[in-house]
Amino acid sequence: MLSGAFAIEPAYAQAFGFADGLAPVHVGGQSWGFVDRTGAIAIAPQFLAARPFSGGLAAVRTEAGWGYILADGTLAIEPGYTRASSFRNGLAWVYRGDALSYIDTDG
Repeated sequence: MLSGAFAIEPAYAQAFGFADGLAPVHVGGQSWGFVDRTGAIAIAPQFLAARPFSGGLAAVRTEAGWGYILADGTLAIEPGYTRASSFRNGLAWVYRGDALSYIDTDG
């Protein structure tokens, strides 16, 4: 039965739902990181923006553009896209400038 109690105390400017055990959170109104289901920081806040994990990768924005990270925070696909989506059915759409492309989880 649900009690209505917070599972994780509200402490973030913005947060998305959990996927693959992690949720993107906007920390201190400055940068994005990821928390686990206990609320502990799993990936340090360091990104300008972040999307939930999907297909084992999460889209994150850095000064160099959008790229993708693994659940341990390591870079899987180099930043450089001007826009990026989460993966769905093994593909994500990305833009370089005005050019739309689709990439797989290997980039």
